[in-house]
Amino acid sequence: MEQYTGYFVTLMLIFIILVFSKYIVWWVKRVLVAYYIVVSYYFITVKNRIDKEFEGISPVPDT
Repeated sequence: MEQYTGYFVTLMLIFIILVFSKYIVWWVKRVLVAYYIVVSYYFITVKNRIDKEFEGISPVPDT
């Protein structure tokens, strides 16, 4: 999970800005937080699946 540290820090900054913003209505805040959670889950799941699928493949050899 250390590879996602920067991603989670950025996500927390977005959440803090959303939650403490006075100009955004409460239901829009909830929708945006839910959206970012879903997109983050999908991103991490797909990235881990791709990493697992191509784990043992060596890089392209030099010609």
